[in-house]
Amino acid sequence: MEPPTSSLSQANIEYQLRNIQRYNPDVQFVDPEHFEIAIDPTTWTEFETKERRRIIEFTAVFDFKPTFIPQVIVHWRPIDPSQYQSSRPNSHSISVILDEGRAVLTSVDIISSAETFFATRFCTGEKNRIRRGFESSGPNTLHKGGSELYSCIQGFNNPKPRNIDKSVKVFPAVVFRSLIEKICSNYVSTTSSSISLTPDCYCGHAVQE
Repeated sequence: MEPPTSSLSQANIEYQLRNIQRYNPDVQFVDPEHFEIAIDPTTWTEFETKERRRIIEFTAVFDFKPTFIPQVIVHWRPIDPSQYQSSRPNSHSISVILDEGRAVLTSVDIISSAETFFATRFCTGEKNRIRRGFESSGPNTLHKGGSELYSCIQGFNNPKPRNIDKSVKVFPAVVFRSLIEKICSNYVSTTSSSISLTPDCYCGHAVQE
């Protein structure tokens, strides 16, 4: 599941990333069937079950073929907490959390994953629009002091599945790929061609149905 290396020049990489940020990229997960198995708590190790989370690391590899619609190949692997590296290029780790026998993810991890896949950062307004678009997926909103799961999520060390000490929305882990696809299909960039390799903010707008 390790991504291949690339010998492309920095200029070519920046050109393709500009395309990814202008157009709806085609996001492809490597071995998606086994990904669904990996998020199933019945396949976790004894340590992961005890800790109530499995950490999955994603690495985005950009397809640099001269196509109009760019492609993002998402490689993934379960990792031990000791393997976590926050500075690994084009990578992001999420926490698949055990909640009463089922696996859930926070909206923070889902949106952060999309930022990695699209090689950008969403501004606050865009994140709020994306969260509103998630409402049809029936998230469970956890409030401070309101549930044991909330306390569990707040207690996790890096990679932390939340930003600050406030309400957290969680989703069944099985809808992760569909939510990523929803972001991909409903939002397009309005940024200029001067975007750098690691832009500070992306402000898109919803595609009209």
